[in-house]
Amino acid sequence: MGNNAESIKRIKAMAESEVNRLAYYDTLTGLPNRTFFIKTLKETLAGTEDNFMDRYAVLTMDIDHFKDINDTMGHAVGDEVLKSICTAFK
Repeated sequence: MGNNAESIKRIKAMAESEVNRLAYYDTLTGLPNRTFFIKTLKETLAGTEDNFMDRYAVLTMDIDHFKDINDTMGHAVGDEVLKSICTAFK
C-alpha cells in the first residue's frame, strides 16, 4: 500500500509541475509568458520598501511585419522564426 501512496504523490507532483509550466511558460518557445512576468513583477515590487532606491526597467521587443510572415509563408514558418529568435534569450 505504501508504494501506491508514493506513486500517487509522484503523479500528483508531476501533474502540478506540468500545470505550472503550462500556466507560466510559452509552449512554443519555452520562455516565460506574460502571466509569469506580471506575477514576478508584482512579487518584486511588493518586496520593496516605499522609499526604495532600486530602479527597474522593462524592455519589450516587436518583430516588424511578423504577421506578413505568417500570412505569406504559413504559421509553421512563423513558429520557426519565433523559435530561432527566442533561442538567444534562453
